[in-house]
Amino acid sequence: MTEFKCKICNQEIGFDLDDSSTYLTKSESGNPLIGKLYTVRVGHSGGPNIQHINVVVVDERGEYRAHKDSYVESDTSTEAVTFEKISQEFPSEIKPYLSLASESDRKLIASVNTPLDYTADGWTRLISQLYEKSPSSRLFELILAKWNFIVGNGSEIPHGASLPESWGYPLYLRFRCRVSGSPELLEMTQNLQFDSFPPLVQFEIAMAKAENFLRMASFESLDSLFDYVQKNWGDTDLVQEKVALLVVQAYWGFSQYRKGDVGKALSMLEPAFSFGQIINNREIISVVGTLYANVLRATGDLSTALDVYQVALDTITELGDNRGEVVLSINMSIVEYKQGKFEQSLQRQKETLSSLIAQREFLIRNTILNNMSENLLALERYEESRKIAQDALAEENLPIDLRMALLANLKLIAGKTESLELLTWIKDNLPEHEYMTSPRGIIFQHDLDAIDAELHQNWETMIDSLKKELAIVTENKLTEEANDIELRIAEGYFTRFQESNDMQYLNEAYKHLEMAKTLALESQYYSDLCRLAIIKGLLAIQANLSERARAHFEEALSISRQYELISLESQVLEHIERFEQGELERESSSTLRSLFQRLTFRRTEERKKRRPSNVFSIWISKRNTVWELLLQNKEIGTSEYTNYLLGLVDLWDKIGRHSVQEGVDSYQGSRGYVIIESSPEYDVIVLSDQIDYILRTSMQDILEEIESFPLKHIDEELTAKALSIIENRIGTFEKMSLL
Repeated sequence: MTEFKCKICNQEIGFDLDDSSTYLTKSESGNPLIGKLYTVRVGHSGGPNIQHINVVVVDERGEYRAHKDSYVESDTSTEAVTFEKISQEFPSEIKPYLSLASESDRKLIASVNTPLDYTADGWTRLISQLYEKSPSSRLFELILAKWNFIVGNGSEIPHGASLPESWGYPLYLRFRCRVSGSPELLEMTQNLQFDSFPPLVQFEIAMAKAENFLRMASFESLDSLFDYVQKNWGDTDLVQEKVALLVVQAYWGFSQYRKGDVGKALSMLEPAFSFGQIINNREIISVVGTLYANVLRATGDLSTALDVYQVALDTITELGDNRGEVVLSINMSIVEYKQGKFEQSLQRQKETLSSLIAQREFLIRNTILNNMSENLLALERYEESRKIAQDALAEENLPIDLRMALLANLKLIAGKTESLELLTWIKDNLPEHEYMTSPRGIIFQHDLDAIDAELHQNWETMIDSLKKELAIVTENKLTEEANDIELRIAEGYFTRFQESNDMQYLNEAYKHLEMAKTLALESQYYSDLCRLAIIKGLLAIQANLSERARAHFEEALSISRQYELISLESQVLEHIERFEQGELERESSSTLRSLFQRLTFRRTEERKKRRPSNVFSIWISKRNTVWELLLQNKEIGTSEYTNYLLGLVDLWDKIGRHSVQEGVDSYQGSRGYVIIESSPEYDVIVLSDQIDYILRTSMQDILEEIESFPLKHIDEELTAKALSIIENRIGTFEKMSLL
């Protein structure tokens, strides 16, 4: 038995999902994402000839999920009763606003001919007819604006809605922002006052403010709005208030994604989307669903993203929303791009760009152009990509994130084509915006400096600029930026090694290639893993380390076969054959350059957030001295893990310490993942439950901090310092005996 309180009289009532005599009607809803749901109409007596009707949503076990609606029905035949009966047939997204009906509005609704046409077009015709019969009706102007907005007919919003006193004014501003944002429109949105309108219209104001603030990147205004609705509507159980609250929450959540907090974004978007599905509110499903899927797609959860897109697409198709179909087509092309189907994605984008919606709406058109520029860049059609990006950047009032995406495309083209002219153009067209002082903005500017230095073959300056980027990346956990930086630093050190034959530069190149390997493992980019192993082999040839080169080539061959990388397998076999014949040495330098070029200056992608690594035990030692330290995690470490690590240390004592090259490696052992890091004076071996980029950068930072410790010549001080640094960065450990 499902029990709940009547929203009209607060009486306790209930029903049994398996007993049709306990409810009026039951309809099935839901989808694969939320499971099977039932919408149930339950009635009970509210007095003579009166029934209180409650509409609730339950799951297939009868567990309550949401209270969708409540209203009064009467057995008497009056105009008022007719109005109530017809109003209950209106779409759920429109129905609540009928409570604002004036006496003349009610009469017109009561006179509507039945049966009704329940299609989206049918409702558009009916609401339009009501407005035509009473163009001065504030209600009909509102619901016509609302319905046209929901079904994507924003251009059909009535002219009267453009007046500030109109109840439809928030929807007019919302649609106008979808066409093109501007400082004037932002000011108009900020000037919307809640107190000037009835509560139901206040909800529309909140949703309009949220969408427009997000689109125009007015994040402080959006933060204030979110605080306002949380304070005023946060504890509500009224459906319309909750709809407005969750839409605002979704837009605010997406702003957190733009700021880099993906976890916060998902925690805001997922419940909003789920509630929309439960009550079958098509506005929430289409609008919030698109935002939610975009974040899922960016984090790499493509399967769930596609499921959400499909739910949104089904809803949009039902509504006949051509604009929504264009938006989803854009998103589907992005998924195809991420899958490497560049030609297929580009073709979809061209078709979408030719639609009337794309030609009419500024933001949609320029988003498609940015995506086309990215696809053309991936296809190495650099001149076409450059022209599209520069033409789009000529538009005024581009949102800052879109402007920076286009500039990023051009930055990559400048790097790929070694164009100082284009690099200068980018510098001259950087926006004067607060974004440029954010971590991402500062990274962008350092990267321009690094490219400039590289084009002038100033390798030391290039490496310095890239390391500044890397420090910001690590501090802010922006690891999607890290792969390209690590590879370019490795290439810089390789170039320094070629010029000087100093093994220290080669060691640094290997170290940064190992970091790139860690990132490739995290993202499961197996083709990158294979190419990185080839690069290491070619580097070893340059350093006359034949056995190490052979080991790296064999690793590359193993990866190519394990993941069925047929083309790469052929390349590796060719490298091995030429290596054995002694022909690869004279070609290895040019081959290295081409591989570095292939792996660098690519589009960065949001990385799926990973949980922190669990470190079981750590061994650290000072080279050429007796000082060493063995640590076991106090919470999760055991003697099994520590003894396994000691076995690795014994092996390291025999072969690793005496290598000309500093030890930098990572692999999966029988007790977990092993990470080896070295500095000029120290070696460290870590046993963890996963290979983690942040953990590796932490270990490198720890070694660097110990290297610079002024009392490191005193063993007791060094031990205390090392233990303190490790516990501050990784966790709580206890010192173990090495005997």
